[in-house]
Amino acid sequence: MVGTAPVLGASGGIGGETARALVRHGWRARPAARRRCLSRRTTG
Repeated sequence: MVGTAPVLGASGGIGGETARALVRHGWRARPAARRRCLSRRTTG
């Protein structure tokens, strides 16, 4: 069973890619970003 992972800096390049990779591998990403509107794109 895969869990939920908090991702800091999800609106940036590395954090965003990390969140997308986690979602691709079945994880649920919980993004944290300064710009809230951008962090919603990475959740799965």
